[in-house]
Amino acid sequence: MVLQARSALPRLSLPAWLLALAGFILFASLYPFRGWKDLSLLVPGILDFFSAGLPRYWTGFDVIANVVIYLPLGLLLQWLLRVALPRGRAAVFSLLCCSGLSLLIEWLQILLPGRVPSMLDWMLNTLGALLGVLIGALTDRERLEDWLRDLPLLSPTPAEGLRPLNVLLLLWLLAQLTPRSLAFSVGDMPGGLPWLDASMGLVYAPLLEALGTALSVLVIGLMIQALPGVQGNVIAPALSVFVLAILAKSAVAAVLLGPSLALGWFSAATQGGLLIGLSALSVLSMITRSGSRRQWALLVVGLLLMLLAFNLVPESEYHRTFMQAWNPRHLRAVEAFLAVLGLLWPWLALVYCTHRLLAARPSRWR
Repeated sequence: MVLQARSALPRLSLPAWLLALAGFILFASLYPFRGWKDLSLLVPGILDFFSAGLPRYWTGFDVIANVVIYLPLGLLLQWLLRVALPRGRAAVFSLLCCSGLSLLIEWLQILLPGRVPSMLDWMLNTLGALLGVLIGALTDRERLEDWLRDLPLLSPTPAEGLRPLNVLLLLWLLAQLTPRSLAFSVGDMPGGLPWLDASMGLVYAPLLEALGTALSVLVIGLMIQALPGVQGNVIAPALSVFVLAILAKSAVAAVLLGPSLALGWFSAATQGGLLIGLSALSVLSMITRSGSRRQWALLVVGLLLMLLAFNLVPESEYHRTFMQAWNPRHLRAVEAFLAVLGLLWPWLALVYCTHRLLAARPSRWR
């Protein structure tokens, strides 16, 4: 019985994590996927890659980032292959696969403007994979999974693991670190959604900005209320989340634009939307039971309206200034991750909330 209880973290999740990590590395390394050159450059390019040697200029960040990003890839692949192969063979095959992936990416970067393939990057990626493979070969996967599962931060109860709502809330906070067209906006497509009339956003921009902010407060607040163990009014925890988001966005703005413009994004419409959202949340949280169909229905409707509002509002002058100063350079992988995260977050939340709405019992409407 004890063994069954502690196997709550399924083995099938390991390939999923491995594919997600490999996909993120591919995306971050080849972002923004524009301006591809002719394929005929691949053969002479790979010859130049091996003959060029090590670059003359590099930074400590380059070294650390290239090692760290491939360490978990080697670790997860080693754990996965140990199910079917002896430990030594699994280690060798894992290292070859990770190093081969890095070499393939460096090769494809020959075709991308703004990307420079580097022998040093390949060597550091291979070193990171080697460290991960060694850690995987010397550690007990099941014991580490048990330790992670028992962390209070990851699980309200030891046997349940990280909940989807916890993940969604953490990802929303991360998405606030990258410059967006509006305060707290997520899911705002470049140029807006193709089926929306952009002229409406020009006329009602302040109103839509306030509406988007208010809906963001409602969505985040109702998600917090849906977490197990949350009781009573959710205003305080919701406000705490938005205070963290405000501090994060202001810190990024202060670094890029200077302390005088740290709160330039915090417009009057945003402030009004924040107050309206908190007021509406205080009412809805009192008449909505955690886990009820009403709660999930409100989340689905709120997410849809939030997407519409954020995609109707045109880009502000402050955001254009922000984007001119936003040049992460060595943080391209982080920039790519945050950009995609901000774009996909409401859709991921919408899928999850719709699933919970359909799965909820009709008797639990209230």
